[in-house]
Amino acid sequence: MSLKNTLSLPFRFWIVAAIAFINSVSFTIIIPVLYPYAKQFGLSNFEASLLTTAYAASQFVGTPILGKLSDRLGRKPLLIASLVGTVVANAIACVAGTPWLLFSARILDGVTGGNTSIARAIVSDTTPHEQRSKAFGVFSAVFRLGFVAGPALSYAAQQVPAFPGVSSLGMSFAVAGVMAAIAVVLSWVALPETHPSDPDCPVNWQDFGVRDLVGVFQSAGDRQFGRAFILTFLSGSTFTIFTFALQPFFLNALEQDARTLAIAIGNASALLAGFPFKRVP
Repeated sequence: MSLKNTLSLPFRFWIVAAIAFINSVSFTIIIPVLYPYAKQFGLSNFEASLLTTAYAASQFVGTPILGKLSDRLGRKPLLIASLVGTVVANAIACVAGTPWLLFSARILDGVTGGNTSIARAIVSDTTPHEQRSKAFGVFSAVFRLGFVAGPALSYAAQQVPAFPGVSSLGMSFAVAGVMAAIAVVLSWVALPETHPSDPDCPVNWQDFGVRDLVGVFQSAGDRQFGRAFILTFLSGSTFTIFTFALQPFFLNALEQDARTLAIAIGNASALLAGFPFKRVP
């Protein structure tokens, strides 16, 4: 793929790619601090792992709903709403004084965390058919780049003076919230609507239910999408298990601190981001 062909992608694509990068960074900033932050609240290792589970389970439930709403109400308002949810969730997390507030923040971030799927839908809306494969390839590369930048910013966030009432670890949540707020402004100002709402097709809340979640599992058996579904699930599971298991090992067994942990996860993310996964046809 030549640089000239890459730059020929529509301007709107680059706006949503920038939003995806910022969103990826705001997510990966908190990966190196989630476990040590949970330990500050006196949570056990199992309870700390539930913070990741709460986020993932909430995202699993919320993403299909956000996707369907974006088809009915338009991409832009749902993208902005989901990013605002990330801003609020990180603001709560950085000042949380009790474990239940921290869990509430992770659940809120998960429920409103379907912005990447909406961003992908915008890519599909804004690129012609002959450029679509190239656009999704560039989009994935930009998103993976955020996985490299996030832990580095997490390390930097722990170096700056903390806000009153916020710990050095909590500063990573504050920076993540600021990054998400930048994405909100960028979406509001620079991103045009790519899929306007249809007044003749109002939202019917009876269409949102358990069958949406059942459809996700059924897609695993689809001849066209099944392999991609399973590979995505396995890839995500591997990344999540590795990044969480590394944290107690690094802090407890190797007796390192949270700042060094951010560097270690950043290096691991850089390796994973550059791993040549085979494209599924």
